[in-house]
Order: sequence, then C-alpha cells, then structure tokens
Amino acid sequence: MKVVQRVPVKIRFDSVPEVGLPLGPGESVVPTVKVQDFEYSGFQLMIAAALTGAAVLGVLWWGTRPPKAKKSA
Repeated sequence: MKVVQRVPVKIRFDSVPEVGLPLGPGESVVPTVKVQDFEYSGFQLMIAAALTGAAVLGVLWWGTRPPKAKKSA
C-alpha cells in the first residue's frame, strides 16, 4: 500500500521574478530544508509538569465528588 504525504512548503525567490513569468513543473531549483530544534529550559519543563499535574489532580477530584443533593421546591 502506498501512502501519499503532502507537505506544505514556502517558496522564496532570490530575486523578484518578472510579473508575467509563468512558473511550471520542471523548473530548476536547489532545495534546502530548515528544521527547528526545540530546546526548553529546566524552569519551562517544571512549569509544564506542574500544570499537567494540577490538571490531572483536578480531573480526579472532579470525578470523585459526591453528587449534589436536589433541592425540593
């Protein structure tokens, strides 16, 4: 089975092309790929862990609350 993957690309020109110049398949290019490397500080990781822990505790607390008693009119 063949999986077709489409990746969005940004095309940048070294110089501004002529307005009426058609672009088509088979044009000669030199592709370059830039991949961003994410680096997080220890403080950022600590904050993310604290927020994740607080969210988990909040969900657990919300799920274990006793049901509210209905008020009779």
